[in-house]
Amino acid sequence: MKLNNNLIYRFEDGIIFDTSQGVLHELNETGNEILKLLDENNSYNQIIEILVSKYNLSEKSQIIEFVDEAFESFKEKGILHE
Repeated sequence: MKLNNNLIYRFEDGIIFDTSQGVLHELNETGNEILKLLDENNSYNQIIEILVSKYNLSEKSQIIEFVDEAFESFKEKGILHE
């Protein structure tokens, strides 16, 4: 997964402007964190492990479910591509 090239992304406040569609996306804190990790070339599995350790969750399945939902939403909005 990669961020689309037609985006202007402000990591500091989670704002994404899609220049091809003229659409502004505002991300919540966790969604913004996921995209930052992806932009830093972390793999899907690395993102899961980083978030599990950061939030100290014993139930890894909760993080996997959230990341999967976030990725699906990002793809639907045109923020990510494979």
